[in-house]
Amino acid sequence: KLGLPNDAFIWCFTGQFIQRKYIPFLLSNYVTSFGKDKHSYLLMLGGGPLLQPLANEYKEYEAIDFRGNVSNVNEYLKACDAYISTSQSEGLPNGVLEAMATGLPVILSNIVQHQEIFSVNKEIGFLYRQNDAVDFVNSLKKLYNGNVKNAGMAAYHSAHENFSAKKMSERYQEVYQSMVK
Repeated sequence: KLGLPNDAFIWCFTGQFIQRKYIPFLLSNYVTSFGKDKHSYLLMLGGGPLLQPLANEYKEYEAIDFRGNVSNVNEYLKACDAYISTSQSEGLPNGVLEAMATGLPVILSNIVQHQEIFSVNKEIGFLYRQNDAVDFVNSLKKLYNGNVKNAGMAAYHSAHENFSAKKMSERYQEVYQSMVK
């Protein structure tokens, strides 16, 4: 239905194609490690000023799919195998939490917001050192060759047990009550 390959490991990025998402780092290192792997596929969802220049730069790679903005992100996430965020900064990383909520393991840069997510459960995927291409590629390979199903289950449970709207609301209420006291 979505036009994605049935026989490939599908990595996914969702978000704005802007500088702080550090997408050129993601793409160049993906190509270095998986550019010739016929069983690996990178799905890029979202829009922004860097979308077209990057799509043009990587157009020769059939296994990198720039779809732009889509209205059914959740359907795409459910069709993927893992989620990647190379962000250099974030507020609340909703894209990461949405991916985890669908059961996707994650590869995340070690910014503070991603570290907070990993502090709850380290089995959800891999946290790599920001700007460290070797660590990033090693994390990709470890997940690709590892137990994706278990990491995905850990991500799913972590998202639903720790980051649901209900849980977040309860935590904010606890903070507010402690401040009042």
